[in-house]
Amino acid sequence: MRGVADELEEAGFKITSRWLESPRPLTAIEFEPGGVGGDLASMDLDDLRRSQMCLAFTEEAAVGPAGRGGRHTELGIALGLGLKVILVGPREHIFHALPGIDHLPDWPEARRTLIPRKGRVAELVAS
Repeated sequence: MRGVADELEEAGFKITSRWLESPRPLTAIEFEPGGVGGDLASMDLDDLRRSQMCLAFTEEAAVGPAGRGGRHTELGIALGLGLKVILVGPREHIFHALPGIDHLPDWPEARRTLIPRKGRVAELVAS
């Protein structure tokens, strides 16, 4: 996802997703009360509030290790905030079929569609 963010930044987008700078996945203990999980979730919420668009990446079923599902929560928050949502990849659940969500099959198609929208502020949500 860092590469996608770099391409978008080069095209003039401002990326608010600070999770991209995370050095490693969290361990289970970090999700416990007092762990950094809550702080990182708050940071993600702040990043969504500062954005104009949510670029949500999905994945085919049974492709590699499953993500923790945070992308689904972030997409729901983006919808609740009234952000423009662009889904990249297969639809994974019913909320991906909502009217107003743009659906693009893959990153190459998304790149061709997004790059003309220079200057937007985007939150990257990814698995």
